[in-house]
Amino acid sequence: MSKTLSLQLKNDMDSLMRVLSTLRRKKFNISNVNMEKTYDTDSSKLFITIEDQLNLGINQAIKQMKKLVDVTEIKELKEEI
Repeated sequence: MSKTLSLQLKNDMDSLMRVLSTLRRKKFNISNVNMEKTYDTDSSKLFITIEDQLNLGINQAIKQMKKLVDVTEIKELKEEI
């Protein structure tokens, strides 16, 4: 099952690499990444789709991302039916 997370983080490559490496270290399978600038030039919006085949849980991924200094906001996007 795939889940999508929306994160707001500091607008630099190091922030993106910290997020991705944390998820990979925790064995989450990342299937899609999309990063775009916001109106505020100091931050970016990051969308990550995670395949949860090992049943690690999306809540665990959210907890890990909240620990990162560069992440200012995180939420799970709900699928539209």
